[in-house]
Amino acid sequence: MRIILIIISYFIYPEILLGSNDRLQVFFECPDGCPKTEVMNEIKFVDFINSKDNADIHVKFDVINISQSMMKAEILFFGINNMNGTNDTLSFVHNQNNPEIELFNTGVKTIKVGLMKYMTNLVDFDKIDIIYLNSSKTDISIMDKVDKWNNWTFNTAFRGYFNGQKSYSINDLNLDISAERITEQNKIVLSGHLNNNTSIYYDYDSDTTVDGTINEIDYKSQQSQNRFTIKYIRSIKEHIGVGIKIKYYSNTFNNIEMSLSTSPGIEYNYYPYSQAIYNRLSILYNITPIYNKYLDTTIYFHKTETLFQHRIACQIHWMKSWGTISSNIFYRNYFHDFSKYEYGVNGNISLNLINNFSIELFGGGNINHAQIMLPNDGATSEEVLLRIQELKSNFEYFLGVSFSYTFGSSKIPYYNPRMDDWGW
Repeated sequence: MRIILIIISYFIYPEILLGSNDRLQVFFECPDGCPKTEVMNEIKFVDFINSKDNADIHVKFDVINISQSMMKAEILFFGINNMNGTNDTLSFVHNQNNPEIELFNTGVKTIKVGLMKYMTNLVDFDKIDIIYLNSSKTDISIMDKVDKWNNWTFNTAFRGYFNGQKSYSINDLNLDISAERITEQNKIVLSGHLNNNTSIYYDYDSDTTVDGTINEIDYKSQQSQNRFTIKYIRSIKEHIGVGIKIKYYSNTFNNIEMSLSTSPGIEYNYYPYSQAIYNRLSILYNITPIYNKYLDTTIYFHKTETLFQHRIACQIHWMKSWGTISSNIFYRNYFHDFSKYEYGVNGNISLNLINNFSIELFGGGNINHAQIMLPNDGATSEEVLLRIQELKSNFEYFLGVSFSYTFGSSKIPYYNPRMDDWGW
């Protein structure tokens, strides 16, 4: 049996029943692209406002991918002002192969359940009604059902992109497949990715037909990228995980005809993995032997070679009521030549500032002295312009900033989807 629905009696007219002073003031936050307005429209017994400073409760909805098909949703409740210190966290797991409406409905119900803790501090119990449904009368609860798949999930995806005009045509095909089994102690992930891109450019100076159409090919390029991986990870208590990854890889852009590698590794997380969605401070170390076969002879005059490298990485992630900080730092080098190394960092800082003003900073970069796969012949002018061949470069960077400011009425408007799809 499970509680699957909580209803506030007479919530259709809450302003008459409760009065303006009895309603929770809630500031709601969720990731970009989430149906924020729709969620708020489903919860009618509180007031959603645009100002966090004036709110009683800050509700933050976030998700983390725990596998290629499963995600964990966590709803954080932060007490503000008179309710400062009354924090709470609720979570559930969602299969990404299931309809998105299932994620939406479960999220709404979970938020309602979490708000009950704060509602009882504001309103009289005679204004609250709870409906308790027997799980035997519904199919919502699946925890007690026998899993015929034994925790295995499978996913396939095909994408095709076709574009062209008189002077060129582009075909891009992608296939992704995966199979995974996730339990508290073990994780098995099998995945594959196939990509093929063909670009054809026609010669304007070679009209060979009477009607003026152009059918002589001036330049044709084909890029492909194939990847297959097998990963096995085992949990060691609450803070340590060990695993191994086996990988096959080919990429024309990187001059790789075939690459085979195996990579055992160990990770330590300062925080328990159960808190990973909002607190992470982890260090990962792995050693990787690699066999490479190249399409063209490299700048070091190798057609094939066997390499050994190691890599250490640190991941930081903190989610608080005031914002989120995330960062990744890594270093790697080849054992045969320590001058062949690469290191880099990327990060994101999102701050919820006062007066409905927020700022997000993101960026990263890397120093790369490990481009051992570059072809000895270099790249043609067409390959440079079309970026179909990797070029020598010892650094790369990106930077970005975004600002947002909300003003107007503190009340969130009622959701009205009329004529939204008319392109007005």
